[in-house]
Amino acid sequence: TTYSHWNALEAGSSDIIIPVSIELPQGSGNEYQGKSCVLSYSVEAVQGNVHVFDGEAWIIRDGRSIETDTLADALNLAQENDVIRLARPGTYAPFTVSTKGVTVEGIIGATKADSTVFVTTADKNVQLLADNVTLKNVWVEVGAEQSGISDWATRGALNANTAPHNDFTLDGCRFNGNNLVDRAFLFCKSKITVKNCTFENFKYCAFDTMDDNNTPEKIEIIGNTFKGLNVAYDIYAGKGYTGTEKNLIINNNTSDNGAIVRIWDYAQYVRPTEGSAFNAEVTGNENISLYLTHFDSLY
Repeated sequence: TTYSHWNALEAGSSDIIIPVSIELPQGSGNEYQGKSCVLSYSVEAVQGNVHVFDGEAWIIRDGRSIETDTLADALNLAQENDVIRLARPGTYAPFTVSTKGVTVEGIIGATKADSTVFVTTADKNVQLLADNVTLKNVWVEVGAEQSGISDWATRGALNANTAPHNDFTLDGCRFNGNNLVDRAFLFCKSKITVKNCTFENFKYCAFDTMDDNNTPEKIEIIGNTFKGLNVAYDIYAGKGYTGTEKNLIINNNTSDNGAIVRIWDYAQYVRPTEGSAFNAEVTGNENISLYLTHFDSLY
């Protein structure tokens, strides 16, 4: 279902832009290239006295919408499992999510001007400070060198390390570092899904996941695009994995310049009797190579 805000039409007007996104099944590969589909939509024309929503965001809760003046209002009112949907394209200040299970959904259009864009400042980026948070169709632009963020683990487009939460999802987002920071984010926890996102213009890599003393519960890197990066993704873990299901999935990602994914199986170095930290599935990637080692870069 696609929701759009009301538009007041002048007589004779013809061009109305309604952003539409189509989510493909998880793990989809090239079988969808060159395919087409039919979009069906309805238009409700109302004459006079129509309610026009001029706020920034809705809260979608139990199938009903709650209008809010600003995104900050929506975040303050949010309850667990709410969806906060941005009403229209535009440029916004960074925000903080502190409620478990919240999804913040924006618009990714054909251009930056058609998208919801969050521009980080020298001392503030997008803050994900609760469990099971999802960012969907959100564009995050690094707008300044982050001289006001002293901890290297919280610099970047996102800060996902300040609070003791364990998981989050990025879906259909775009991250541009403008070569001002090393990475989009660093995540020292056990569960993360990054799918259908684009990463570009970071000094070092798109993102890191690391945990010296634990093994990943589930890390899924699926259908992403890495632009202008020598290292797409860094991961290391320091404890052997005893489960039977795949805990590292790297499928259907692409790079424009032969980026590498570096997997540091640190568990084999510090705990050789425990075995590998990973039970991995890697398939369908284009122009991406794996760099596998069991030695940490500091040793």
